[in-house]
Amino acid sequence: MRKTLGALALITAISSGCAKYDYKAYDGPSLPSSEIATIDTESWRDVKIAYVDGKKALNIPVFLIVGTWPTTVYVKPGHHEIVPCFHTPYYDLYNGALEIEAQAGRIYTVKYKLEDIKKVKFRIEEKNQIEQAVK
Repeated sequence: MRKTLGALALITAISSGCAKYDYKAYDGPSLPSSEIATIDTESWRDVKIAYVDGKKALNIPVFLIVGTWPTTVYVKPGHHEIVPCFHTPYYDLYNGALEIEAQAGRIYTVKYKLEDIKKVKFRIEEKNQIEQAVK
């Protein structure tokens, strides 16, 4: 029985490393989407958000998912610094902080360009502007 529970816990921890989850980067109760800004990543498998305003973006115990960061972050309107990382099974690539003036009700997307095996560039775009440009 102990071996079965241990194996189940290990499988859960490993598989959660590839999971997509959200992080609320403000205190207090959850707010409606019209009162907050959403920052999402272009690729939930490859790009994660490691830090928001200097704080680690983890809302679950680290021992359960070492090296896993959220792919969606919710922030209150205002100035924020987002540190994205390009996640691989072997290492994470960081390239400094992205600054954003987040507006309530808006959705932003962290985009990336992998320049070589160990160099990545990030940028952040407002999703609404991207959709308008496509029309």
